[in-house]
Amino acid sequence: MDLLENCIDMNPEVQALIKGFEPDSKKPKERYSQFLAYCYYSLDKMINNHKFKDFDREALIKYILAHRVEITAELSK
Repeated sequence: MDLLENCIDMNPEVQALIKGFEPDSKKPKERYSQFLAYCYYSLDKMINNHKFKDFDREALIKYILAHRVEITAELSK
């Protein structure tokens, strides 16, 4: 599967998180690590504010971990 196809098929919640993410680092590995922390805290805030009622944070984090290459490429744009 082409990298561009992976980005098009990317989880919409992850796409929204990527759009709101502002990294401090220019290094892809550090940027990805910062993104993971950003996701965890953003999801925690959204869940605590009841923006997501039946949201599976664990499944989204697993998705992010499984699609590291695609997400890192998207963060590097």
